[in-house]
Amino acid sequence: MGQLSLQVYSYGEWRSVWTKTGQQHSYTSSAWSSAVVSLSSFSGSGKLRFTGRAAGGYRGDMAIDNIQVYDLAAVPIYSGNMWSNGVNPPADATNDADE
Repeated sequence: MGQLSLQVYSYGEWRSVWTKTGQQHSYTSSAWSSAVVSLSSFSGSGKLRFTGRAAGGYRGDMAIDNIQVYDLAAVPIYSGNMWSNGVNPPADATNDADE
């Protein structure tokens, strides 16, 4: 594959916060890999970019899918009968984590 990186633009420069290098799967039928990257050391709004460097000729491919970015401090968590942000849930709300 070569190298795939996630970078954050901070203080006037791009900084790598995650990198994968080399062969990740031996077979074309292998499951996708996933990664969780904390951006907690960065504050405010910013820019993200993926950079890639291919290797291995036509077999040196890479793919990115299902990218999700969360502000975990702003995501309410449901516990019992109340959301962490103090809002009461609707009568039909369920907490999948409790099931």
